[in-house]
Amino acid sequence: MKSLKVRLRWRRAGGDDNISRLALILAAIGLTGAGVAGTWVLYAHGGDKQAVAAHDMAEKLWGERPPDYVVTVKDGVGTVTQVSPQAPVMTVTLTASSQQAFTGQSVTLTATASKDVNGYVLEILDQTTGQWVGARVTYGTTDTATVSEATPGSHTYVAYIVDPNNTSTPVAESAPVTVTWIQAYTVSLSASASTVEVGGNVTLTATANQDVAQHTLVIVDETTGEQVGAPTTSGMSAQAVVSQTSAGTHTYVALIQDQSGTLAESQPVSVTWAQANVTLQVDAPQSGLVAGKTAQVSGRVTLPDGTPVPGTTVTISATGGTITPAQVTTDTNGNFTATYTAPNTQGTYKITASCNGSTASTTVQVRQEFTVTLQASETALPIGQSVILTATSNQDVAPYSLSIVDETNNQVVGGPVTNGTSVQAVVSQTSAGTHTYVALIQDQSGTLAESQPVSVAWAQANVTLTINAPQSGLTPGQSTEISGRVTLPDGTPVPGVPVTVSATGGTVTPAQVTTDANGDFTATYTAPDMQGTYTVTVTCGGGTASTTVQVRPAFTVTLQANETALAIGQNVTLMATVNEDVAPYSLVILDETTGQVVGGPVTSGRSVQAVVSQSASGTHTYVAIIEDQSGTLAESQPVSVTWAQANVTLTINVPQSGLAPGQSAEITGRVTLPDGTPVSGVPVTICATGGNVSPAQVTTDANGNFTATYTAPDTPGTYTVTVEVGGASSTTQVSVAAAYATNNVDTITLGTTSNPRGIAYGNGFIYVANAAANTVSVIDVNTNSVVSTIPVGTYPCDIAYGNGFVYVVNVSSNTVSVINATTNKVVKTISVGSAPTSAAFGNGMVYVTNSYSNTVSVINATTNAVVATVAVGNRPNSVTFGNGMVYVVNGDSHTVSVIDPNTNKIVSTIPISNNDSADGATYANGFLYIAHVSYDTVTVVDTATNQVVATISVDSPGQVAYGNGFLYVTNVSSNSVSVIDPKTNQIVATVPVGKGPMGITCVNGFVYVTNFASSTVSVLH
Repeated sequence: MKSLKVRLRWRRAGGDDNISRLALILAAIGLTGAGVAGTWVLYAHGGDKQAVAAHDMAEKLWGERPPDYVVTVKDGVGTVTQVSPQAPVMTVTLTASSQQAFTGQSVTLTATASKDVNGYVLEILDQTTGQWVGARVTYGTTDTATVSEATPGSHTYVAYIVDPNNTSTPVAESAPVTVTWIQAYTVSLSASASTVEVGGNVTLTATANQDVAQHTLVIVDETTGEQVGAPTTSGMSAQAVVSQTSAGTHTYVALIQDQSGTLAESQPVSVTWAQANVTLQVDAPQSGLVAGKTAQVSGRVTLPDGTPVPGTTVTISATGGTITPAQVTTDTNGNFTATYTAPNTQGTYKITASCNGSTASTTVQVRQEFTVTLQASETALPIGQSVILTATSNQDVAPYSLSIVDETNNQVVGGPVTNGTSVQAVVSQTSAGTHTYVALIQDQSGTLAESQPVSVAWAQANVTLTINAPQSGLTPGQSTEISGRVTLPDGTPVPGVPVTVSATGGTVTPAQVTTDANGDFTATYTAPDMQGTYTVTVTCGGGTASTTVQVRPAFTVTLQANETALAIGQNVTLMATVNEDVAPYSLVILDETTGQVVGGPVTSGRSVQAVVSQSASGTHTYVAIIEDQSGTLAESQPVSVTWAQANVTLTINVPQSGLAPGQSAEITGRVTLPDGTPVSGVPVTICATGGNVSPAQVTTDANGNFTATYTAPDTPGTYTVTVEVGGASSTTQVSVAAAYATNNVDTITLGTTSNPRGIAYGNGFIYVANAAANTVSVIDVNTNSVVSTIPVGTYPCDIAYGNGFVYVVNVSSNTVSVINATTNKVVKTISVGSAPTSAAFGNGMVYVTNSYSNTVSVINATTNAVVATVAVGNRPNSVTFGNGMVYVVNGDSHTVSVIDPNTNKIVSTIPISNNDSADGATYANGFLYIAHVSYDTVTVVDTATNQVVATISVDSPGQVAYGNGFLYVTNVSSNSVSVIDPKTNQIVATVPVGKGPMGITCVNGFVYVTNFASSTVSVLH
């Protein structure tokens, strides 16, 4: 239920129907009257309920096409109540002539009211833009509007019937109508050409502004009414290639069509076909084209009005020669080109071009090619000198002409000649300048061949002169090159002109020379024997040039090195010597390997010296140089000096058993280069981890050898001795043993009844005289084993070694057996005196005591013959060699006979105790030691004074030996060996051995003792 307080405003619109309707309404609500006119205001109030069906009144009240209403007025208030819908009082419909149109195309909208609007307004509204379209109709039932849109899109339209007094609410409204504009078709047509020759093709292209889908795009020849090309039903373009066989103009259009007709049409395009004109020319000289040469063929294809015909095919042929290509296509200007190659045969040939029935021809003359050369005898000359110009043609010039032309003044200077192959001209100029000449072969039309131009320059000549001499000058008699150049003022060389060369001293060879093609000349200048400054002058055509040359002494320089191979760190002395005083120049010694000056410079005198050493291995090359500011004046032969890592060897002469504390030994060694070359004069440093080396630094001798002395420390042990030289070193170990042998380390068995007595060492072996076995046992000291047993004479009691032989004294045989130590064979038996008991080797002789003969036999060890017999004291039973003398102990005389081995004469007799019996003796360190077995003593004799200086108490001493700085005495009765320090003459140790020890010898720190009763040999260490 809607309630409404009603104020009725009535405007009389005229007409009985309205008045009657108003009267009806007023009557319905209690108002009566007739002929009501004007404007009323109705305030409904009071009275009974009255219901009035007031469809028309409600329509006026609501301003729209309303449903049915009931107006109830009660208590002064009018109420309108909606009731069930009723048919509208007035309706309107809207139609469109088309609901789809192309942009720019018109659509008619028609609004139709159900009845005459009679004072209301019938209008059409474009809801899309909000604008009214068409006319405002106030009477009648129809309103129309023509609408069109320029841009694609949809527009919605509605028709309204409106109360002009209440426009906010329509009286009636149509259903909306939507019209859609789509893009309108446009189409253009283009032709690839507007005018073409008959038979020529034209491409027509139709282009739509959008896809023609569902429609058809075609091209039509309006002249014939025929469709050309294939129609297109999709896409945006269509194409047709058209041609006509006869002259004329055809007009073409493009159409977009559907079943209803044409949707779009292009502007017409006209194409004219006409008979073409062809032109042709050959770019050949008037004199003709040279055989085998090429010329351009060109032409043009145009229509009769001169319009060029592009893209058409032209065929070109020739009666001789070749056309390349034979078929061409005109360019955008209708032009075409090709290349004509003349045949090798002279003649006239026709060239023809044809295009679509049109032709053009021309001829070309072919001749043999001329070439001409021009040569000048000179190209640069002094003024007044003549040049010969020669022009040469490759063939007879007839019927043409050959001439030489001066292009500078345009004058013919040679010819013309009309036959033959050459012409010559002799030309000279009287003023400076350059003239250019050419040779020409010509006919009436012009030049057929032209030579390369030849320029000839005439000018006043300039002369330069250079002597290739060092800044320091030449030496007497030294030769050097003179060089110079003759040129024109602009620098142009003048060839072939004579130049005279002279000097104030020395000689020039040759004295006159001729310039070469570059205007250059050379000669040789030889310096005179006298030092000084000399002038050399050249003249040419009135021009002169001079220079001076200095003649100085001739230097020679030599370089010497005192060594050429050295150890690293070793110095070499380099001496450079010059034949003349170097003043005012400088003399240096240069290390070419490093580029460094190692000696000098000196600026006066004749020599320089350098002492050089290197800290790394390598070869350095040195030269001596005399130089000045300009460079080197003299250079010596190179001298190469090589420094290398030295090799050093080291040996210490130490017994196998080692040194005793305080004992000295010789150190020897050698320094060499890697190739074995000895290194002399190099300092060698020697040090030891224990003991003392003297001197600590030595210098190698001429053979690279060095020596020093090593003294063992007091403490036994192993010590390292190191020698260093030139970065190289060598070491060796020295064993310092206890001072004397105290250990019985081995016992060698000889046989149960051998009864060994005498013993000797030689050549790495121990030789033992076995008295009872009449043999000699040979013991290898490396293995302490018997390696041989040699039969000898009867009762061998003593033995000596010397000169590679073993000498065995045979007491009962009165002989000496001689054994070759290499073969262990007896090579000779020598008869001596009676009861020989002892032997000693010395000075190349063997000395044998003959106990019963009271003599000493002297045997030459080379011949093994007795060479002397020396009478001595009574019962000589022991002999030893030392200090250059032979000492013979006479047991019963209690003396020692001293024999000079050079004279075999007794030079002294030394008395010893009358109570002593002498059995064994040895020499050591200037003293003679004599064992007295019966009296338990050892007598010490100073051989410098031949005086007894000490007597040492020992238990039954049989034999005495010296080794390792100590005396070793066999104690026959006590089966031991006493060790005596010769410094104090005191017994320092007693070492047990076998039974009845007799013979004794010391070898490399070992002591070997023969045990007579045990038939063994004890080895002490």
